[in-house]
Amino acid sequence: MSRAVVEASNVWFVPGGARGVTAACVKELARRQSGSVFVLAGRSDIVSWPEGMDVTSDMKQLRGALISVARASGQTPSLPDVDRQAKALLAGQEIRETLDDISMSGAQAVYLRTDMSDRASIQSAIAKVSQQYGSITGLVHGAGVLSDGLALKKSREDVAYVFGPKVEGLAMLLEAIDLSQLRHVGLFSSASAVFGNVGQSDYAMANAWLGAMARKLSADLPDAIVKSFCWGPWAGGMVDSSLAGHFASRGISLIGLEDGARIFADQILQGERSEVELLIGDEWAG
Repeated sequence: MSRAVVEASNVWFVPGGARGVTAACVKELARRQSGSVFVLAGRSDIVSWPEGMDVTSDMKQLRGALISVARASGQTPSLPDVDRQAKALLAGQEIRETLDDISMSGAQAVYLRTDMSDRASIQSAIAKVSQQYGSITGLVHGAGVLSDGLALKKSREDVAYVFGPKVEGLAMLLEAIDLSQLRHVGLFSSASAVFGNVGQSDYAMANAWLGAMARKLSADLPDAIVKSFCWGPWAGGMVDSSLAGHFASRGISLIGLEDGARIFADQILQGERSEVELLIGDEWAG
C-alpha cells in the first residue's frame, strides 16, 4: 500500500481523546484525514443537557442555573451535588463538541465509554472497534490523571491512581490490539519525564515509561511512525489561570492549542521515524 493511501485513511483509537488538548490534536488529524474513523474512548458519560436550560460553558453560570432549577422543583441541592452535576454536564458537552467538529471535517467520529484501568473494558472496546470498523491502524494514547503531592507523603493508592490509565492502561491496550496493523502511534508524555517536577514523582515515572515503550514499539514496528510527545505546558487542558501565572513567573511560555495540534499532526503523520521521543515547548511554535 502506498504512503499516500496509508495517510488518507486510518482507524484511530484514542483513549482520552474526547476532551482537552488531546481533543484539539484529534480535530487537527481529522481535518487532514477526512476519510478516517476516530474512536474516542473515555470514562465520562455523555450526559444530556437539562430540558429548558441554556447550554453554557461557564461553570459559575451553570451552577446557578442548576440551583435555580432544583429550587423551583422544591429541592434543596447540596453544593457538592451541584458541582458534580455541573462537571458531568460540561464534560458531556465537550465530548459532543469534539465529535461534531470531527464529523464536520468529513471523518467519522465515535465515542466509546471505556475504563482504561480495566482490562475487560479495554478488550470489549477493541473488539467492538475491530468488528465494526476493521483493524486499528492509528493509536493515540492521551489518557492520564494527576495526583500531585510530595513523594514522602504519597500512598500506594496515589501512585496506582496515576499509573492506572497511563501505564497499565497502555500495557493492556497493546495486548488487545493487533500491533502488526499499526501505522501511526502517538503517546502523550510530559516534559516532567525529562526534567521532573515537584510533587509529580509518580507522574514523571509514568511518562518516562511511555518513552521507553515508544522506543520498543518503534523497534518492533519499523514501518510505523511512533512518537512519544514530551509536552511542555499547554494553554489549556490542565493549565488553569493560576498555573498559567506560575509558568509566566518562571519565564515558561505555554504551547498554544493550534500550534500544539499542528506539531502533533505533522509529527505523527509525516515525522522522521528515527526521532521517537520529542521534547516540545514554545520554541516549536510559530
